[in-house]
Amino acid sequence: MIKRLLKRILVVFILLVVLWIATQYWFAEPARLLPANKHTGFDVIAHRGGRGIAPENTLHAFETSDKLGVDVLEMDIHLTKDDQLAVIHDATLDRTTNGNGEVKDYSLRELQKYDAAYHYSPDPAYNNSRDSSIYSDLADNEELFPLRGKGIRIPGLQDVFRRFPQKRMVIEIKPNRIDIVEPFCRMIKDFQKEDHLIIGSFHEEVLVHFRMVCPGVATSAFSKEATRFVLFDKVFLAGMISPDYIALQIPPDIKTKLVGNRPIVSVVTRSLMKAARGKELIVQVWTVNETDQMKEMIDIGVNGIMTDYPDRLLNLLGR
Repeated sequence: MIKRLLKRILVVFILLVVLWIATQYWFAEPARLLPANKHTGFDVIAHRGGRGIAPENTLHAFETSDKLGVDVLEMDIHLTKDDQLAVIHDATLDRTTNGNGEVKDYSLRELQKYDAAYHYSPDPAYNNSRDSSIYSDLADNEELFPLRGKGIRIPGLQDVFRRFPQKRMVIEIKPNRIDIVEPFCRMIKDFQKEDHLIIGSFHEEVLVHFRMVCPGVATSAFSKEATRFVLFDKVFLAGMISPDYIALQIPPDIKTKLVGNRPIVSVVTRSLMKAARGKELIVQVWTVNETDQMKEMIDIGVNGIMTDYPDRLLNLLGR
């Protein structure tokens, strides 16, 4: 009697789950179509402007990559003390400039007194290393740091928009502060860049607020959304998702130091690409610097690759 009852409960439960899944599929919607996900070509995306070939997040880097022929410039923004938008990756000045302290404690004019190429080196071992001790005995070594003292500064976002009015860009909001959203949205509208951008952030609250304030501008998935899509794809349920974003910006795989920093899970797969296409999503992979992995991602069919070395990717594509 009890076994029969348990079986009935199990059957009912399974039927309810199947019904719920079917309902989710039935009502699920694709992503909104915006200029960013209507674009059908493959994009070479210069990560931080191409940080392997020029000082990251500087006009010099963006100009260098633009002359090479990259399709998209990727950059990061922070909010300054005077509510300006500075193009810089870290929350502090220490790694990339000859200054120190937090970006938020400076005005944009104050930030621009520092040398944004100070720790840039063509030698990857010395290029903006987080281990500052390696610089202690090098002084002004011109061979290692050829762009020091050349007037390369931290740009304001308005400088980048003004210099590249028609260029497509991926912009990541770095700080976990919603007060960055209003001035950012206002600047996008002032420069009429709505159709040229994809905005991302690792911070859910910030990106949700951005979507509310700037609804006409494309966004990528924040971490929780991207993880959900990848996991649902692994169990063939990605069709249930109705994305509030138009792009998945994800790594090719998940690595762990426990096994020598080798991949343990493939994130970007043919199955994921099929699921993304079914939802009108584009997939942009970061950060891919080796040509073998670039070839692999291109073969799988990704829509774009973010790389520190856009020259390598352009050469691979014969461009």
